[in-house]
Amino acid sequence: MANPEPEISEFFGAFLVYSEIMEKSFLFGKFPFHWDPIKGRLLLDFHFSRDYKSLVKTGIFLVTTLFPGIVVFLRSLHNKLQLSPHFEDYFASDGVMIAYLVMLVVLLGDFALFMVVILFWKSYTEGEIERSFCMFRQLSKVRPKQENGVHISTRLIKFAKLVVHFYAQLPLTFTLFCIPFNLDPMYYSMFEMQLDPNNLTNMLVRTVLFVVSCVEVCRLIALLICLVLFAINLGQRETFMWTNIAKRSNLGGLYFYRQIAILYTFRRGPTTIMLSLTMIVGFVTEFLFKSGVRRLEILTSKTHRVIK
Repeated sequence: MANPEPEISEFFGAFLVYSEIMEKSFLFGKFPFHWDPIKGRLLLDFHFSRDYKSLVKTGIFLVTTLFPGIVVFLRSLHNKLQLSPHFEDYFASDGVMIAYLVMLVVLLGDFALFMVVILFWKSYTEGEIERSFCMFRQLSKVRPKQENGVHISTRLIKFAKLVVHFYAQLPLTFTLFCIPFNLDPMYYSMFEMQLDPNNLTNMLVRTVLFVVSCVEVCRLIALLICLVLFAINLGQRETFMWTNIAKRSNLGGLYFYRQIAILYTFRRGPTTIMLSLTMIVGFVTEFLFKSGVRRLEILTSKTHRVIK
């Protein structure tokens, strides 16, 4: 594949990094939200023949991690609240329950934010990215290299590489941490199925399933971070180049500030909605996390009093 144009590399740098590291990885592969090297654009399309691997991994995550994790948390909470005679199962400790609650809240928050991007993609985001790229290309061509803000993109691309590399390795690292400490939901599911989760074969099964389950979650988080870095790069580069142009003359400054006002008026509506949803998700996440941790602390203190 030929190297992309400099403007494409600078404008879509975060997504190019994601494509080079994650999409070409055997563990991750393609995803409906992907980089098209032929068109040089970020695309969102669903074709089962190409994306079935990501669908399979998502299904494994739901069946072996998310749903069992929710069941383990609810049953353990049910036992701690003593709402009825205890379930005859091996329920989780307070630490595991807190860990499950934190991971569940983070997953729901990330999923909600990603759904916002998906819902606005065809109606607004895709067209706005294309308009912004056309303007970015025009501004880059008329500004010398030292005045087009290329250093901003270079810095953000380096940061994107660190982030994507981290999340590309995280499924294996996280699994190596969770499996020995029995933090995976399949550990409790195997007790329910009357299997020994610490058997060598079962541990291997747990390890493989947990790695596969973590893949799409890590991809989702990495994609969201790349989207944020892309937006930061776009905003900073546009502002940097417009400011340099505006300094050339008062007339030019007035003209370009008018263009900025028109552009950001057009962006304001959808951006406000997305930021509002992001803040709502953040507040809900914080509330659930603090409420859950506080509730578990109260339950733990009550349990200790009963034991004494």
